[in-house]
Amino acid sequence: MPMHDWNKVKAGIFHAIHHEWISEISRELNRTLLPTMDPKNWTRK
Repeated sequence: MPMHDWNKVKAGIFHAIHHEWISEISRELNRTLLPTMDPKNWTRK
């Protein structure tokens, strides 16, 4: 059973919430995880 029933929410509201989730994930990654990654250890495939 899903945690939330998004069928009862207007499309614009869902879009706004979804957009904010993505934005917050991006901000958190840029504040914490990504700056700590060492480019010397990156490999290109």
